[in-house]
Amino acid sequence: MLRSFTQNDEQQVILRELAHIKEGNFLDIGAHDGESMSNSRALALLGWRGTLVEPNPCLFLNLLGRYREDSRFTLINSAMSNQSGLANFFYDGSKNQYSSSLAENAQELFPATHYIAKYKVNAISPADLAGEIFDFVSIDTEGHDLPILRAFRGMLNQTTLVCIEFNHTDIKGTTNILEELNGQGFAEIHRTRENILAKR
Repeated sequence: MLRSFTQNDEQQVILRELAHIKEGNFLDIGAHDGESMSNSRALALLGWRGTLVEPNPCLFLNLLGRYREDSRFTLINSAMSNQSGLANFFYDGSKNQYSSSLAENAQELFPATHYIAKYKVNAISPADLAGEIFDFVSIDTEGHDLPILRAFRGMLNQTTLVCIEFNHTDIKGTTNILEELNGQGFAEIHRTRENILAKR
């Protein structure tokens, strides 16, 4: 029996809804260290392959240590945005570094977070992954999730399940995420305080 890696009960929903897919392919955007509060770790342990995207250099080193010797995984040390290029990165100086973000209003979204630096990072966009088919997509980018989801329009037609972070205090933002998911053919099946899971 796998231990739970996700922030809440997302893992049991993910595994249930994807149980019919053997050796699937996932995309984990904002992969953190690849294990802590991970929406993809259980899938990786069950034999899936995947692409993990993480801009935070310290966290990426942990991610690299976890997956570098396994050819099933593509690791990308970059931010994900709605367009490629250099982007401002607000670097979380806390011990666990959970809230580094591209969102220009990061400090407003996460007032308790101490951002020790703002610097430029390379950002890729969904277009840079064109041609890949992902059965499961996790988007956790601390406030920059909706622009990324919008940039995936037309690219998730063969995706079964999406897990996307949302700000539960932002009613309008949550509505916009749900409308975008619906517009791309997904319907909400589960919600926690931090994540919405939507299935095609």
